[in-house]
Amino acid sequence: MRGAPLSLLGGRIGGGAVKDYIVTYCKPRAQPTKYGNINIKNVTQLTLRTILFIITILEGSSTLHVARKSYMHYELECLEPTLFNWRKGVLVNMK
Repeated sequence: MRGAPLSLLGGRIGGGAVKDYIVTYCKPRAQPTKYGNINIKNVTQLTLRTILFIITILEGSSTLHVARKSYMHYELECLEPTLFNWRKGVLVNMK
C-alpha cells in the first residue's frame, strides 16, 4: 500500500478545477451541474467514462450519472501509475 488511505468523501488535495476537467475531458459546451459536479455522459473517452461510473458505484452514490471533482482526480491517478524501482531495494537486502 502506498499513500494515504482512500477516501471518496469530502475534498481531495490537488487536482484541477471542475471547469478545467470539463474543458479537457468533456464534450464542447458542457457545463457543470448546479452543485458543481461533472455529468459523466459528457465525458468523451469511453475509458474515462467507465472508470468514473465504477467509482460512483463503489462510493455508493445515489446519483450515478454525476461525478465529483475528487472522482475525476482519482480516475486520472489510476491512468498514470507510479513506477517503483524494486530492484535497488531488493538487491540491498539480498547482499
